[in-house]
Amino acid sequence: MFKPMLEFFRQTESSLMVNIYPFFAYESNADAISLNYALFRQNPSMKPSGLLKEAQTRSEDRTSLRPHEDLTVYLFALFNESKKFGLTLERNFGLFYPNEKKVYDISFTAKGLKSYKGDHSQASGGEQRVSTGSSNGQT
Repeated sequence: MFKPMLEFFRQTESSLMVNIYPFFAYESNADAISLNYALFRQNPSMKPSGLLKEAQTRSEDRTSLRPHEDLTVYLFALFNESKKFGLTLERNFGLFYPNEKKVYDISFTAKGLKSYKGDHSQASGGEQRVSTGSSNGQT
């Protein structure tokens, strides 16, 4: 099913967006789905270690289907949505608060990303600039 769909996207030069909500799966079926799965931690359905290192090694050449092409990336919920109705967790998916301060210390520069390969305990030193498109920083 996925291979023909991905081939179609390749032929039409279209984008594919995947929205992953494992926490909602856990919340609605906690007896069958582990909290570790919902929080992206190791769990019985995951393969053992080595995958992160393999992904880092392979990512040096971008993707296997497009090894020499830059990738277009779409970020879902760049900012927390403080005025959104509903559950608190629905308002807090962003990487930044509405005032543009970081929720997580994640670099969006090549220099900063390289620092993640060797040391996952420190923040990167790359510069980052984010604009909300509004003068008051609210989403």
